Amino acid sequence: DPRTLMTMVKRKVGVEVSYSTTLRRKHRAIHDLCGTLEEAYNYVFSYLYMLEQLKPGPKKSMLLDGEKRFKYLFFFLSLH
Repeated sequence: DPRTLMTMVKRKVGVEVSYSTTLRRKHRAIHDLCGTLEEAYNYVFSYLYMLEQLKPGPKKSMLLDGEKRFKYLFFFLSLH
């Protein structure tokens, strides 16, 4: 929640920042840490391949829409 971040900045730095500024910076921080959705999608097939190498037989299912665009990915790993 940006309001929590606003309170933290005020308490730690002594500066008041607006909700919109806090929200923009939060989104930027997430982008810097995680990258874009497009970048993450590029790793999906490598990740599935590595899962298969680590533990053969994981259950996985990827759904594409009518235009062959990614819709969702499901995978299940057994701990046994």
